[in-house]
Amino acid sequence: MVDATKNNDYERIINNPLNPQFKNKINFLYDYNNQIPIYSNEDLNVILTLFEIPFDKNIDRIYKREKLFEFYKNNGYDQKVSPALFMLFIYSWYGYRAILRTNEKPTIESKEIESFSLVDIKIDDVITSKKEKYKNELKRRIVYNPGSEESKRITGKKAEDIVLEYLKVHAKELDAHNITPWCYGENQDDGKGYDISYFLSNGTEIFVEVKGTKADLKGQVYFEMSRNEYNVMKNNPDTYYIFFVNDVNKGNIIQRILAKDVYGEESIKYRVNFKSMLKDENKTIALNSRELKKSDDKIKD
Repeated sequence: MVDATKNNDYERIINNPLNPQFKNKINFLYDYNNQIPIYSNEDLNVILTLFEIPFDKNIDRIYKREKLFEFYKNNGYDQKVSPALFMLFIYSWYGYRAILRTNEKPTIESKEIESFSLVDIKIDDVITSKKEKYKNELKRRIVYNPGSEESKRITGKKAEDIVLEYLKVHAKELDAHNITPWCYGENQDDGKGYDISYFLSNGTEIFVEVKGTKADLKGQVYFEMSRNEYNVMKNNPDTYYIFFVNDVNKGNIIQRILAKDVYGEESIKYRVNFKSMLKDENKTIALNSRELKKSDDKIKD
């Protein structure tokens, strides 16, 4: 396999029985100056289409990667960034993400929503620290990991699907009309600062930002907000809600938090950590404390 990579013997590489993505990683390891480290066949199809690079979808992915590398080389990008940085640009590029999300199908059906409950979080006590413990904190170094980012994207998509389907199924009891998803599909607009909107019968517009985790936080509610999300939330204290889905793959509770209960009277800096306790007997959430991060660091979307 290594010998075939060094000699650009594509036929030997294709016929090798190893996993296709593993083979491509070996290719990049031994020929990183002539390889764009993108391994998914589906991703390559989307990227080549976006760049308007002619290609046959039926050819092996190694030839698709070769076409992408030729595009990278012929347009002089190799004089500015490495193949790895070019890959990072593509994966962080809005156009690429928008195409993927537009083509996605819902991950949950209406019948699955029947087991879900919508729970309002109530604040019993709020504890804030006066210590400037973040003042001298070293900024965390963020390393872009496509695999990790894809996992987060899938989790977020599942949470969005759960909330959207719940709103549709329970539209009558929630007095929800004209439910519109802005997080994906034809109406996608990542700049709105919320994922879903709907109207009450009195004409009031409700804004919903969906947060979720695939882990079971066992009573905690933790999420991160972008500056835009936070600002939109602050400007709509009585009509903006966080819908938090804990354990998106196994859980069945959606926790709803009103905007003014998130930031209170003092401005927070984008990172919100609720410590809450679920009371099984009446399906309510008691919020015991809230930690506010005193930092101006930008929190990613």
